[in-house]
Amino acid sequence: MPSEQIRTKTVLKRPFAALAILLSFTFLALFTPPLFFLTACAFAAILFWIYKHRRAVAELRRSQKIILENEKKLIDILNNLTHVVWSLSWPDMKTLFYISPSAESLYGLPLQSFHDNPDIYFTTVHPEDLNRFDNVRQKLEEEGYNNHSYRILHADGSVRWVNANCYLVKDEDGRAVRLDRIQTDITRQKEWEERLKASEMRFRVLEENSDTITQIIDLNGNAIYVSPQVESILGYTPDEKTSMQDNLARIHPDDLPAVRQAIGRVSKEPFAKDRISYRYRHKKGHWVWVETRGCNLLHDPVVSGIFLSIQDITARKEGEMELVRSREELEMTNHALEDVIGQAQEMALQAQMASIAKSEFLANMSHEIRTPMNGVIGMTDLLLDTQLDDEQRRYGETISSSAAALLEIINDILDFSKIEAGKLNLDMLDFDLERLVQEICLSMALRAQEKNIELVFSMDPDVPLRVQGDPGRLRQILTNLVGNAIKFTPEGEVCIRIGKLSGEDGHVLLHVAIRDTGIGIPEEKQHLLFEKFSQVESATTRQYGGTGLGLAISRELVTLMGGEMGVESRHGEGSTFWFTLKLKLQDQELWVPALPPEGLKGIRCLIVDDNATNREVLRIRMNLWGMRPAGAENGAKALQMLEEAVMNKDPFPMAVLDMQMPGLDGRELGRIIRARPALADIRLIMLSSLAQRGEAAELADIGFTGVLPKPVIHQDLQALCCMALGLREKPLPTGTSILTRHTVRETLPSFAGSGYRILLVDDNPINRKVALGILSRLGLDADTAGDGAEALGKLENEMYDLVLMDVQMPVLDGLSATQKIRTPDSCHSNRGIPIIAMTAYAMQGDREKCLEAGMDDYLAKPVIPHALAEVLQKWLGNRSSHEGAGAGEMPSAPEHKGKVWNPETLEIMTMGDLELAAGLMDDFHVAIPVHLEKMQGFLKEGDFHGLELEAHTLKGISAQVGAEALRDAACRMETICRDKNRDALSAAVEAVAQGVKDVQQYQVIPDASDF
Repeated sequence: MPSEQIRTKTVLKRPFAALAILLSFTFLALFTPPLFFLTACAFAAILFWIYKHRRAVAELRRSQKIILENEKKLIDILNNLTHVVWSLSWPDMKTLFYISPSAESLYGLPLQSFHDNPDIYFTTVHPEDLNRFDNVRQKLEEEGYNNHSYRILHADGSVRWVNANCYLVKDEDGRAVRLDRIQTDITRQKEWEERLKASEMRFRVLEENSDTITQIIDLNGNAIYVSPQVESILGYTPDEKTSMQDNLARIHPDDLPAVRQAIGRVSKEPFAKDRISYRYRHKKGHWVWVETRGCNLLHDPVVSGIFLSIQDITARKEGEMELVRSREELEMTNHALEDVIGQAQEMALQAQMASIAKSEFLANMSHEIRTPMNGVIGMTDLLLDTQLDDEQRRYGETISSSAAALLEIINDILDFSKIEAGKLNLDMLDFDLERLVQEICLSMALRAQEKNIELVFSMDPDVPLRVQGDPGRLRQILTNLVGNAIKFTPEGEVCIRIGKLSGEDGHVLLHVAIRDTGIGIPEEKQHLLFEKFSQVESATTRQYGGTGLGLAISRELVTLMGGEMGVESRHGEGSTFWFTLKLKLQDQELWVPALPPEGLKGIRCLIVDDNATNREVLRIRMNLWGMRPAGAENGAKALQMLEEAVMNKDPFPMAVLDMQMPGLDGRELGRIIRARPALADIRLIMLSSLAQRGEAAELADIGFTGVLPKPVIHQDLQALCCMALGLREKPLPTGTSILTRHTVRETLPSFAGSGYRILLVDDNPINRKVALGILSRLGLDADTAGDGAEALGKLENEMYDLVLMDVQMPVLDGLSATQKIRTPDSCHSNRGIPIIAMTAYAMQGDREKCLEAGMDDYLAKPVIPHALAEVLQKWLGNRSSHEGAGAGEMPSAPEHKGKVWNPETLEIMTMGDLELAAGLMDDFHVAIPVHLEKMQGFLKEGDFHGLELEAHTLKGISAQVGAEALRDAACRMETICRDKNRDALSAAVEAVAQGVKDVQQYQVIPDASDF
């Protein structure tokens, strides 16, 4: 029962009880004796006391019940609080009177731990916040209340922020005896505060570093916020928050309507945005062009304000105005410029005519100079091959070197002229990169040997060999750089190194470096290297000569090839000229890389050379062959390594020795090796930069297997290694023997006994003598003709294997004569004969004109023996077993056998399998008449597509067996059909038919001699 009801009923009952007792005692006093009355009074008093006691007990029980109920309610309230309520003794704070259960979640500790250890209150405080509690205690004692925030350490290691409200409770005497404290977890609030601070900081940084005014206005146009930039742009301070009317009054009248419209749209339409440019009056009075971007601020989702971003665009507007003025001025001057352009066009035409005249002049000069030069160089070469005394030989060599120098100058000037005129085009031909560089090394070897300089060539293993590009121009670049390196290197070495930088999309990017140990170039003068007609020092020019065009031309050529050229050099320490080169990879299906013989794998070979670069290059190459090379820098070290290898039962079967070494040279080292029984079986190969005729016999007597000249051709070394180890049953390739290849006569191929017949056509008797002399040295006989008409007569009556045709001749020139020979209705039975152009012209387009006329190849005058030999090898081959045209019972072919059928291609395709090769040739001879018949049918129908397909098929099968002439004819046929060139169609089919006839005449049966 509620306490108020109990108290009310008790109060109401007390008067009635008193009245009843009073009436009872009055009755007893009137009607009873005194003793009995006293007894009754005592009894009544006892009854009254019992009554009062029972009433007090009942009242107490009712009060306790109420207190318990209220206490339970209070506990329920405390248990459900998220706050933590503490009650501690004061001032010691050692006794915990109460702590609410929410402490477990705040601290991560069981509730009992707080009762067991009240000091947890302090031990859980973050160490950095403990020093605050002295001030907190002082304020509590002074004021009796304190509010503060601090960090606590949760049981899981995390940090939490709490806010504490502390109260001191005092007793009746006014002494503080208890501390009541309420803790609230404010961690999330603190996190939001930190984020807000960071956001405000970012905003301040952006605001301070921005060149834009940021402004927030309410819907009445009053400024709520303005950034400080308003002062630098418009002259007003942020505190000068103006009304909408003030702002509108400062806008240029012409711009005001558009501004009002934009403000109305942004202030009324939710999510609306706008951008507008207008003029605003600066505080100082002048106009400022500004661009304002505005968007509205939404609140549930009503527009509550506008956010503005204002940027100063005065400079841009002035620029636009200036541009408009400039455009107007430009239009005004255009009319005046038309006259100037007309004059310029006329001047350009005159300049073009002058350039054409210069080119024609250079071409004519080239022809006029090269014609007598042909006689000078050719006759000098022939003269030097005769018996001469020392003085005569010295004179002859001087003439030869001077003529070569003059020819080099002519070539440089022509190249420079073509580059300057933009008429130097690059060819895209297949070539072997390694072979090209090796040929350059061989051509430079004599110059290096004369100065006792090591010429070394190194190519990284990942560099592709079969590439497409302009081999002639690459040869020109390398020849110039290597020649310069040798020229400016008094001693030491010149090293050519080619590495791969990258490769993608069928192309490869190469890095080519030519390093020398020469005189070097001062850094401050290196910029002069690539300037035209310039050399570093005049003294250098006097000492070494040169036009100063070589490097400039080389750099231009490299640039045309898509690369770049540079130099690294230190005066007195040598130089490294480098260039990058982008080349296209050949179709991988058209060639098969040569694999090293299996017999070389695992063979140990000792390389003995005092030059570390030579040792490293040979070591890398032999590793690629699968061999196990080792190097020694001198003879003593080599002997030690050879004997140790024998003792370790892992001997060297082969050793490659350098001839020229300090101390113990290669010759003496070979004698010592042969004199020691344990080393007597080692195969010895000598590498010499100074090999002389007669030296081979001496080396053979010592016991050397072979000798090769430096720089070493790796294919030759590999073949010689195979021969030395007994791995090769076939004869060695030409040029690979123990004999040196020192003189021009020894390096030129020999066609003696081949039976080839050559027709030489040239109107100049000196040129004919030179060419006949070179042909004689090559073992070839030739008939001559003085012009094209005479050549046609000889071709009608005689069978020849090749024609050397001059281009510029009286009566009938070489181009016209070739066209008559190639005409399908010509009476010449051998109209497919290889025709090689010889001309003193060297300008752009000459080669193309010759090839378009039907010529097969091109030689520039003066004719160099090596160049002529290379062309003859290309078109005739080098087979001494070949029977001349008209000899034997086999029908004479209109084209040489090496052109009709290339056995090397068939060998690669069949991997040397004679049975497979014979089967392929049988199938080939059966298939080609069928394809020819189909082509002739398509020709009658005018079906270009059918002709193209048949030509493509015939080209493919011809390439498979090495029928090169037929392959080329089919390829031309395919191109003509693709271009739908009706005029050339009949002649193309006739050329294919002639190619089929040529192949059928030979009826080649492969044998071991072909492979």
